[in-house]
Amino acid sequence: MSQFCQYENHDESPIIGACLRIDCKYSRSYCHHCIIKHHISHTDDLKTFKQLNEWIKQEKNSFQDLKQFINGIMQLSEGLQKFLVSITVNQQTDFSILSQKDMQEEIKKLIQFSMSKTTLIPLISKLQNDLNNLKQEINRINQVVVSSNNTQDIRNQEKNQQINWNNQQSYQIQQDLKHQQKLEKLNLEIQQNQKQQQRRMESLQQKQQEQFSYNSNHRNIKLDFNNQIQQVDKQPQLGQNQSYQSNKYQQFKYQEEIQYFHPFQKFSFIFIENEQINVENCGKMIRNEKKQGSYVWCDPSIPFDANVQIHFRILCYDYIELGIGYKGKSVNLILDKKYMIQIGNNVQYSFPLNFGDVVLLTIRMKEKKLIFTNQTSLYEEQISIDTSQVLNPFAYLSGRSCTEILDKQLLDKQLLDEQLLDKQLQQLLDKIDKHQSLCQTF
Repeated sequence: MSQFCQYENHDESPIIGACLRIDCKYSRSYCHHCIIKHHISHTDDLKTFKQLNEWIKQEKNSFQDLKQFINGIMQLSEGLQKFLVSITVNQQTDFSILSQKDMQEEIKKLIQFSMSKTTLIPLISKLQNDLNNLKQEINRINQVVVSSNNTQDIRNQEKNQQINWNNQQSYQIQQDLKHQQKLEKLNLEIQQNQKQQQRRMESLQQKQQEQFSYNSNHRNIKLDFNNQIQQVDKQPQLGQNQSYQSNKYQQFKYQEEIQYFHPFQKFSFIFIENEQINVENCGKMIRNEKKQGSYVWCDPSIPFDANVQIHFRILCYDYIELGIGYKGKSVNLILDKKYMIQIGNNVQYSFPLNFGDVVLLTIRMKEKKLIFTNQTSLYEEQISIDTSQVLNPFAYLSGRSCTEILDKQLLDKQLLDEQLLDKQLQQLLDKIDKHQSLCQTF
């Protein structure tokens, strides 16, 4: 099975041989990159796999001779052990009680031991010195190999430590990057929320200006009306009939102008019962669970000279249409007499909406204008309408869809919820500032 070089920038090249130099500090195995970078000073010590196999064959006889020599030493050691046992005399032996045969055997052992002391012990002592030299040489060879292996182990350990340190640094960089991405995402959300708040403030200021303009016009009209009444009171009795008619005319003009300048008349719209759509919550909510869709009309109809607002909250949708239209005599809409927006799953319509958003329909009959407003994102669309016929609000639901009409009380509650959300957002901003300060400190 092929092996590959693990050194960095060696491209995992195949291992082609081994280095036989004892003091080489690099890995024994080498690739063609290692020859130039690590072993260029001792290329004669490099052997390919084929050369290693041939070298083993050449040294086979030497291995056999060494093995036979070692076996001879072991056999000699065993023979010496047996000879020593054969000439050993029991120190507790009492010759006075031995038989002549036993005494002869013991005397023989003593003579053999005495001869061994004079001849064998010097030879064994000399052999002991050679064995000590042999032992030292074996230890030296082992020490050289072990030292080389330890050097490689140290290098491998240092390399592993470097790899671990690099991995830790890479992990820390990744964590910092993820943390930075979270902060950027959070900052983006904060900026978007700030923009939404800014748009809400601008919308509120515009409404306040309209209300201020209305109040100012209302006061001026009322003041003019009071002046007319005072002038009528000062006229002679003879002209009371003409003054009375003028007074009536001024009252009519006053009521007409009040109606014109009043931003929006109060209407409480409800959905009309429908066999195909579930109408709930006293006519304030409609729900559809069927794949087939249906239109649901709202009452009352919109007066010709009124400015009207109606709020729809989107609870869930597969497909919904919201708008106003001419109902006619049939339940179905006349297609060229409806003004609406569309929202649906998996389809991108021009008017963006999400679950929970509130859609405001602003109908200005005298201006022949219909404005759709997403009160969450403050996105608006405006279209012109034909006010020559009676118009009613409507909704079309298909699939699993649900919407409801919101009254002013619910909208006031929603405003309180938004204020609470603003407060929570400010607390979150404070925490982020504190967290960023801590990050800069570290």
